[in-house]
Amino acid sequence: MEKQGNLENAVAIYEGLLKNEPKNLQAYQKLKNVHKKMGNYPKMVLLIKEHIKLFPNDLQSHLELGEAKYLNKNIKGAEKIWNDLESKFGNTPNTYRILMYMYSRLSLQEEMEAVVYRGREKLNNHALLSLDLANYYKARRVFDKAMDEFIRYLIANLQQKKMITDRILHMSDEEEARAVIEKKILENVAKNESALRILAASFYFKTGNYTKAFNQHHTLGFTTKEDLIRWLGFADNLRREGKYELAVKAYELLLSPKLISNNTKIIGQALLGLGLTFENKIIPSQNKFPLVQYFPDNIFFENHFYEDQNLSFSSLETAFQFYDSLLVKMPVSSFSASAHFRLGEIQYRITMDFDGASRSYEAALRSKPKKTLENDIRLRIGDLYLAKGDTTSALAYFEHERSRGTTFLNRLIQANLLAGRPDTAMVLIKSALGTIRPEAASFNDLLELRDLIQQHYFSGSSEDRMAFELFFSSEFLLRQKKLSESAEALYYLREQYPNASILSQAILREALIRKTLNQIPEALLLAEKLTQTQDGDIGWVLYGEILEKSKNEPKKALDYYYRVLEEFPASLLCEPVRFHVRKLNEKLKS
Repeated sequence: MEKQGNLENAVAIYEGLLKNEPKNLQAYQKLKNVHKKMGNYPKMVLLIKEHIKLFPNDLQSHLELGEAKYLNKNIKGAEKIWNDLESKFGNTPNTYRILMYMYSRLSLQEEMEAVVYRGREKLNNHALLSLDLANYYKARRVFDKAMDEFIRYLIANLQQKKMITDRILHMSDEEEARAVIEKKILENVAKNESALRILAASFYFKTGNYTKAFNQHHTLGFTTKEDLIRWLGFADNLRREGKYELAVKAYELLLSPKLISNNTKIIGQALLGLGLTFENKIIPSQNKFPLVQYFPDNIFFENHFYEDQNLSFSSLETAFQFYDSLLVKMPVSSFSASAHFRLGEIQYRITMDFDGASRSYEAALRSKPKKTLENDIRLRIGDLYLAKGDTTSALAYFEHERSRGTTFLNRLIQANLLAGRPDTAMVLIKSALGTIRPEAASFNDLLELRDLIQQHYFSGSSEDRMAFELFFSSEFLLRQKKLSESAEALYYLREQYPNASILSQAILREALIRKTLNQIPEALLLAEKLTQTQDGDIGWVLYGEILEKSKNEPKKALDYYYRVLEEFPASLLCEPVRFHVRKLNEKLKS
């Protein structure tokens, strides 16, 4: 009946149930709610009074009787009931809670605040219902009172600091709340410096005031292990947020010599974080893949080293000196094999400290890594021989390790090529192609390398073969990150073997190296030379890309991109160039 809107019949049914069974609570609740819905407040009052006779200690019913009288405009009668209720049951927090919510429901804010204050005084609990009040004010955007109550609750319930912090940070989404939040936190810092400064730091971080957040953490200092963990978490968050300069500063403070005793695990994590900060700073620019690359994604021509982006690595190098000293005395379990490996990668790929990287990789092996990670570590140990220019050791190492799988065999092939042994490399390539499946990750890379060797060495003239060997000597220099020497070797190749079949490859490779070295005029000349070869499409795209990215002349670059689309419609570069042109035009219009 009630669901169908036939409330009069519903009342008759519920009254009949209660007449037969006066203590039927479900019928009582239903009838009370129907009376309230219909505005039958006098009947609602009578019903609750009868219920109280049966259940005299039902606190909720006394409260609802007062509410019914209030709704029936009997204000004094309601107030008397509520006052009597508080006098009779006012020895427990629950009494004040239900009174508070009742006043809130009736929009009696002054009475609500007054009953809470009386409860605090009577129960000697200054934080009574502070969270409830805070949520009440927050929902109504009364930010100053909400902050007073949140802070009161936080100081009394430090174990709930995450929950309170989350609620205050949610409130800070309101622009007009931010000044109030900051003011209230700073006004109350003296009441509990640790909790309030951490709250302030979280607020500043959330609102993008990273230096202020740093200062709050720094003010708290590093007196306990918990402080170190807190500071490490803050430094990690700065790194993830891309605030690299502050992150470096934070990690450096953790790496202070006075903090090293008995904290080797934290120090190790700080060191790793510092390295990752530099890595994160570099990687975004590395991931902006250019249109023109040399054998893109081919493992035999990948660049193992990050471009330094004019960063100073002095603090990182100092930190790694500290790390090396720790390796001597810290237990193997201080931090994981993967952490040692990541540190080794940073030393190898960023600071090019090959001896330091070797120590890190060895420490990673001693930490008993899982098989996949172990193979990665062992592969890098072999890579270090090539990076140091020691082909003899590299050949011996990869020959010894080739049973570990295709990846090690591929490195053995590469080591032979870099050592000037293309015949042996070709034998190994054919062996590899006969054993791996076409869907294998390196299958196409091996095919490309095989064709390169076949075309420019085995099928070439004596001049072609000499140029090929010189080309791979420049590749070996690249493998050691000797970019200038590699570029000069390619320049010598062009001068000495102008008719070699590998000439266009040499021009492209040298142009890309000169571009990396920021030798822009030379790179442009080489790109133009490339346009006069069978790789003219690549030359014009590269020319445009240098104008766009290195000389910041995007409008001029567009002319060369359009030229490629018009003159080389069958080029594999047309589709990515067309997409890039569309994006570039949108950028220029905005």
